[in-house]
Amino acid sequence: MLPYRKPRRSSLTELEKMNPTASDANTTATIDDAQKQKPNYAPTGLLAAEANTVNGIALKYHEPPEARKASPRDAWRLYVFKGSELLETVHLSERSCWLFGRERAVIDFATDHPSCSKQHAVIQFRFVEKKNEFGDREGRVR
Repeated sequence: MLPYRKPRRSSLTELEKMNPTASDANTTATIDDAQKQKPNYAPTGLLAAEANTVNGIALKYHEPPEARKASPRDAWRLYVFKGSELLETVHLSERSCWLFGRERAVIDFATDHPSCSKQHAVIQFRFVEKKNEFGDREGRVR
């Protein structure tokens, strides 16, 4: 094994020729800048994008924080017709969000019409608070 040799500096810069301590000041300035730089904790959106994917497909709809499941006493139903024939009855109070569209890997209800997009529409239940004339707050899932 060869002995370690310190690399030689080929030439001095103009600043170093005028002021030999300038190179030391330059290194301390970069160290001070590194110490002053603080970590950035701002949200990048990568976690939200990863959390909002299903089967590797990014969802275009994000559920709001006030999303709630509908009360079972409120009988929300969706009737699916083809012509005059009733095909299916869906109880909507089972979940807070229902997605319509053509992309079968993601959606809850398929709409095979060419004018519909892959993620076309959403039925979303939310908790809504209203004030009455007396100032009382009344909350309901709608």
